Amino acid sequence: MAALQAARVAGRRRLAVLGHPVAHSLSPVLHAAAYDALGLPWTYTRVDVASGELRRFLAGLGPTWLGLSLTMPLKREVPPLLARSTALVDELGVANTVRLDRTRVPFTVSGANTDVWGIVAALREAGVGRAGRADILGSGATAVSALRALADLEVGRVTVHARTPEHAAPLVALGAAHDIAVDVVTLPETEAPDVAGRSAAGRPATPHGGAVAAANDTAAGPRPVAARPIELRSDLVVSTLPPHAADGLDPVIPGSGVPGATDPDRGPVLLDVAYAPWPSRLAERWTAAGGAAVSGLAMLLWQAVAQVRFFVTGDDQLVLPDEDAMVVAMRAALADATAAPAGDTAPHVAPHGGAGRGEDARGASARRHGRPGAAGAQS
Repeated sequence: MAALQAARVAGRRRLAVLGHPVAHSLSPVLHAAAYDALGLPWTYTRVDVASGELRRFLAGLGPTWLGLSLTMPLKREVPPLLARSTALVDELGVANTVRLDRTRVPFTVSGANTDVWGIVAALREAGVGRAGRADILGSGATAVSALRALADLEVGRVTVHARTPEHAAPLVALGAAHDIAVDVVTLPETEAPDVAGRSAAGRPATPHGGAVAAANDTAAGPRPVAARPIELRSDLVVSTLPPHAADGLDPVIPGSGVPGATDPDRGPVLLDVAYAPWPSRLAERWTAAGGAAVSGLAMLLWQAVAQVRFFVTGDDQLVLPDEDAMVVAMRAALADATAAPAGDTAPHVAPHGGAGRGEDARGASARRHGRPGAAGAQS
């Protein structure tokens, strides 16, 4: 592929995930593995950028910058700053990927939404083909992408559980555009976790899940959060709530006697986009009720694959040469990162006003595997 060869010839490029907070993000792990597999000398870091700071950050980028991944709260702030955007961004008003085209002067800022495809791919991987009904927890930017993904799965009716139902009006309109009937109900009020963003043992929430973290949380006992039942209308649920926001929810999965609410060809499926810590309390309760819980890491993987396509070629749907091998490398890196003991390595967070001055994910990963790492270069 000419675009991939041109990227190799162009040399070092800088990329990052932006958001606030962003220290928990595992995107650097995925992207470092992808660029290693593709033979690209690119570095990818985390940069903390709060709401209202994105325009200034973009204006200060140097010539080595190529691409940005966006998380909360920036996905809805970036579309007005784009010179070019994909059809999904135009439709949804939500973008999670930015590419800087340096062949134009001044450089062109292009945007894409890879969250939709990431959700579709994660659900299909979990055995969800078509579905008649579904529930979405939350009404923010990721909920918009989730609803659009459910449209691709030919869902005909969706119940949106929103803390503030009037905020769900864009979801109702989006559903109507895709012949999806959207019902909006109030998400039950629950107690906040004992310490915001902390686990049962009082540790800061980390991306490290697996048996070690799960065992530690179990030993420390459950978080002191009283669970309230949430009546679901289907056995397919996408939770777009941030980490710990669903800790106080006890999902009530409808029985097989409810017409259209269940799929006899598969069991109940929950996709919880939150992945730190994992399993979430919501996922634990879901599996205890007999369902299958899919971590947000699956969505993170597939949306990152589409982001890499966009950064390399400018087209998030254009499959790369040897992409299967790239995905295998990304999965392995993710498994390695999430299997590490909690507190193994604190991620580097760069100040929002400039480039990271610490080690990037490529360097950290290289050290763990006995290879020299590449430090992030200043632009």
